[in-house]
Amino acid sequence: MAVLAACLQHGCSLPADKLRHAEHSKRWPLDQLDFTLKYIAQHSLQAILLAPGKKRPPPGQFPITSNASEILEHLIHEGNLGILGGPIAILDFDRMDLANEMFLELGIPEPTVRTGSGKVHCYVQDTDLPARIKWHGETVGEIQRGAKQYVVAPPSIHPNGTGYTWLIEDSKEPIPRLPGPWRQYLLAEMVPTVPQKYQKYIGQETPLESWDGPAPEEIVRLALQQPGAVRRVHGIKFQCPGCRDEGHDRHRDNAMVGFDGRWGCAFAPGDVEHKRKIGIALGVFSAEPLTEARAKEEILKEDIEDDDPTSLSEWRRGFLQDIE
Repeated sequence: MAVLAACLQHGCSLPADKLRHAEHSKRWPLDQLDFTLKYIAQHSLQAILLAPGKKRPPPGQFPITSNASEILEHLIHEGNLGILGGPIAILDFDRMDLANEMFLELGIPEPTVRTGSGKVHCYVQDTDLPARIKWHGETVGEIQRGAKQYVVAPPSIHPNGTGYTWLIEDSKEPIPRLPGPWRQYLLAEMVPTVPQKYQKYIGQETPLESWDGPAPEEIVRLALQQPGAVRRVHGIKFQCPGCRDEGHDRHRDNAMVGFDGRWGCAFAPGDVEHKRKIGIALGVFSAEPLTEARAKEEILKEDIEDDDPTSLSEWRRGFLQDIE
């Protein structure tokens, strides 16, 4: 019995009558169940137990498990199953017409699962990706990469009655990285569009024309090497050394570096000392003297002092760094 063998392998302890019920069930193919249990175990993933015939968990619940016995028990009662992101990201395509255009232009990422509606999911190692897949301004799908974000997985049944199926042959096969052209395209999509009012801070029109430090790309690279560094939509967040020295920033995400190379502290946006310590941590300038940093602060402060404070606050919250 395929299910019994799978359960013994994964340590299930379900009663024999339930195993026989599962063995004779026509609801989902046993090879899909077996593959799912092995895949979750092999790649240390988490599953979420979804409501029968639905893409969402039961009302008021978010039951997460990696226990094969719990998964099988849930499926026997006709529940569906999801796989969570976190250690992986999952490209979830909704518009296959636009996805096919992307495949022609960027190449085809390895498909992992065929959904019940005939679309595809692609599981990848890259987790520093945007939340959505866009093509020529239109949304193609989503990327589930958070620890509480998930996609429906085999052997679940789509609301239309069709099952989800695996498209890969070996559950032990390493989860692939996203192909280079795809990664380059998606990361480029994360760079924010700068409002016209703030164009004077970007590129050749910036008041930092005298800045002779590293290029923005190098500053972003340095930011990614900092404690707690994580890529967000508008830049890199990591532990602020100024906050650390004051005994807070336990989440290690107060420092921020925008994709234009500007940096600052989200907790204390106008604090020159915090910006100075972030600059030192990045290695952008030495601890002494601090003439470059001081000059940079004064130029920016003087240039924007007459701007609308509300707009500046909104722009800062948008995370392309602003200076009070």
